Amino acid sequence: MSIFRRMNAIFTFAIKNEILDRKKFSSPNLSRATESIKRNALSIDEITKVLEIARTKYKITHYACLSLLFLTGMRVGELRALQWETDIDFENNVIHINKTKDRYGSRTPKTKNSYRKFPMNANIKSILLDYKKWYDDVMETYKFRNPDGYVFITYAGDPIGERYLKRIIDLICEREKITHFTPHYLRHTFVTIQLSNKIPVSTVAALVGDTPETIYKVYAHSFEKDEVHASNLMDKIINLSSFKESEEIKK
Repeated sequence: MSIFRRMNAIFTFAIKNEILDRKKFSSPNLSRATESIKRNALSIDEITKVLEIARTKYKITHYACLSLLFLTGMRVGELRALQWETDIDFENNVIHINKTKDRYGSRTPKTKNSYRKFPMNANIKSILLDYKKWYDDVMETYKFRNPDGYVFITYAGDPIGERYLKRIIDLICEREKITHFTPHYLRHTFVTIQLSNKIPVSTVAALVGDTPETIYKVYAHSFEKDEVHASNLMDKIINLSSFKESEEIKK
């Protein structure tokens, strides 16, 4: 809370002196701040529950977006920037990730590592094919609202907004009494699962558009678990008794 008070004083001063626009800022909700800091990935049970809730109780766009973020480790901006014509290749089972989308529109990624081709597995392809059928029905009426052919749209035919997924996750967590998480947790979950299953760091980095160095730095906790596992493995190989000097040596 001391950090919040200090930041609040800074923003108050900036707004009072017209350095910042008052309308663009509001007090942040810190009720779950500590909890969020401690957690950065979901367990298999948690993600399974979230996706099943989204599939059975919410809309197809909610389910498809959350599933794709989990199955690919994509960033939200990359997901929003996907276009059917240029990025979704059902013939070769590949998703082309070569741009991101924020409040200012679609743009190229900041680093060359973000340019990549993600291989579609059976789950990814099935979800996208089902979503494409629904999408085509919606676009018969609302095509004018999405002239660029972005993949993920609302029920009114508009491309999903910057805070679309955060709002639906907040709603799911509140209604279903699920511990709060953000869309980025799904990326962390993907990487953590890959690392825990001994997928090489270079491969994981290529899949999520990062460098191996970043993976080592951000996901150090996963490597620590592997190190503990590697150490414990030695116990299974050999069983050593406690040291005990013989009586002859003592003499």
